[in-house]
Amino acid sequence: MDKDFDEINAIKTFCCVPTQFLSAVNVCKCACVQVSVQLCIFRVLKAIRKEVLKLVPKEKQQKVYSIIHSLIYTRSSDNFDNHLQKLNKYEAFDT
Repeated sequence: MDKDFDEINAIKTFCCVPTQFLSAVNVCKCACVQVSVQLCIFRVLKAIRKEVLKLVPKEKQQKVYSIIHSLIYTRSSDNFDNHLQKLNKYEAFDT
């Protein structure tokens, strides 16, 4: 079994992420409140990168991944919201 496939499915299952896209936005905002889930940031970014490669046109992939990276590492809700607005401009992430 592909370990990365398992990681993507685990993140989707535990974080209520829509099947359309493994969204870092939903990973951060929709995590189940009764469960403490610790995710390795490296593995999350790796799984998200695979989804970006499938769903985002090649010329936009680097910019989208950069925004996702910023979302994951942001330290304030204001910065998170600013990055989220940037990400919502892309069709695959329109929430």
